[in-house]
Amino acid sequence: MDAPDARMQVANLQTKGLTLSRGARKLLAHLNWQAQGGEFWCLLGPNGVGKTTLLHALAGLLQATDISLNNRALNTWDHRELALVRGFMPQHVHDAFSASVLPQ
Repeated sequence: MDAPDARMQVANLQTKGLTLSRGARKLLAHLNWQAQGGEFWCLLGPNGVGKTTLLHALAGLLQATDISLNNRALNTWDHRELALVRGFMPQHVHDAFSASVLPQ
C-alpha cells in the first residue's frame, strides 16, 4: 500500500523556540505553539507588534528553522508541495502587472 498523500493528512503546525526579528527589533522570542487541523486561532495585538510577520513565517513565506508542518521542518518543503497543504490570504495584495480585462 502506498504512503498516504500529504494533502489528505490532518495538518499539525508547530513552533519550537521560534524567535522572529525585523532588523534589530525582536518581535517574538522562544514561541512554543501547536495547532491541529480543524482548530481555529485568532491573533490579536496592536499595530507593529509582529502579527503579520508571524503569519508570514507560519505560512513558509519567511525563512524560519523553528517551524514544522506534519513533523517536517517547514523550510525543507518545496514551494509546490507546500502549496498543496496550506493556504494564505494576505490583507493587501500588490499586483505588479495590473491590467483590466475590459477595454478602457
